[in-house]
Amino acid sequence: MTIFIEKSGVIVIEKFITDLLQKVETVEQFKMDDHDISLLMAHLGDSDASLRDEGLYTLVALLVEKNCLNTVQLRTMKNQLLSKNYLFKGMQEDETDDIFWRSFSNLYLGVIVEYDRTKEHFMSTKELSEIALNLCCYLTLENDNRGFIEGKGWAHAFAHAGDLANELAKHPYLESSDLSLLIVTIFRKVTNFGKMFSFGEEERLI
Repeated sequence: MTIFIEKSGVIVIEKFITDLLQKVETVEQFKMDDHDISLLMAHLGDSDASLRDEGLYTLVALLVEKNCLNTVQLRTMKNQLLSKNYLFKGMQEDETDDIFWRSFSNLYLGVIVEYDRTKEHFMSTKELSEIALNLCCYLTLENDNRGFIEGKGWAHAFAHAGDLANELAKHPYLESSDLSLLIVTIFRKVTNFGKMFSFGEEERLI
């Protein structure tokens, strides 16, 4: 079982997530505090599939949908997700569990871009460009095409990168030059990768 150790004692992350899910569903205009967001971000790429997929991702997607995060918090998350400890974590290593950090960073970034596009536009054109350029760098460097990993769940890095690319492509404030570069990068990756996609990743990339 994954746990947090704090001065106040032991916090079981599974219960922490369950309690937050309940608050989001029952407390009117529930708002997250920065400390709790940091705790969630610390487990974004956990190798436990039930915690990572059904727990954390479900919670964060709901928090964004229900407007439980303010734009300052979303921007902080965005900057963290683009860092070397998230989107590029362990990039030079072969088939490690760091793939979950990279893959789910793309997925969470897609949620933030969708929020910016459909609910509250808070990111500048420069910030959208930064996300697009980082995604291009990511796609150029990523070589781990594993889909389902036994005992750990879906890695699906290229599928999640495709989800982010699609959100960026739909955003009206993404510069056409950034979109063109993204399209070229995806085309080159799909045609020159040298490994077979086995779980429909190319369909979500294109």
